Amino acid sequence: MTTKADGILSTIAQIDTIRASNSRAELGASFQALMASLGFDWSNVSVAKNMADPDYDMLTSNWPDSIRREFHHQTSTDRNFSVQVPPAGMNFTWDEVLLENHRHIGLIAAIADLGIKTGAFASLSTFDSRPYKLVIGSTSLSVLSTDLVSHAIILATVTLMRLQSLGPEQAASSSTRHGGMLDLSETQDEILRWAAEGKSNVDIAAIMGLKTSAVSYHLARIYKILGVATKLQAVAFMKSAGRTG
Repeated sequence: MTTKADGILSTIAQIDTIRASNSRAELGASFQALMASLGFDWSNVSVAKNMADPDYDMLTSNWPDSIRREFHHQTSTDRNFSVQVPPAGMNFTWDEVLLENHRHIGLIAAIADLGIKTGAFASLSTFDSRPYKLVIGSTSLSVLSTDLVSHAIILATVTLMRLQSLGPEQAASSSTRHGGMLDLSETQDEILRWAAEGKSNVDIAAIMGLKTSAVSYHLARIYKILGVATKLQAVAFMKSAGRTG
């Protein structure tokens, strides 16, 4: 039987795991593992509610491409959907009944088709003047308790605090400057791959369903993460790291 003391010790151990992460990539992997341990096999932490927003940035996500693209389409074309996003410090949850009743919405249908039964959307505290959002979903949990959702929000908040404490240089150093994986978000990685194919910013925007300004914004962040100044240098860096395919 699990006692309250056991629960506290478990939470402390989880927080220690996050605090031991020394890069953005490690933080993302640690967070995903902790969410899976809570029963959430689908999670995302990002800035901004609209993928077309130039400020959009994904800290960590295991969303399938189908969900990512539906989310972008829904939030960029349906203002009524976007304004339903809760303000900072608030969240809402969903279950199978709610999903079934809203299958006419493309994003909801895509979520349900993946077998997601329950989940939650939360607006986290603002870090560096940027509003982070947490989305979690489960294929196994039929009911979400308030305590479980609160636990996930706490771990997401601690993850953001750790990211902030690392600073931009340290957050990128572990994986981009020492021969490991490129420390880029999924969106940034895809943009860089298309750039390596010789696509222009306009081409990439059309392919990915983004605004050209959003592509330019992500490229600027890629340059900063990789420590380069141009698209050509970024592509060369990617190829030298073996990320060409």
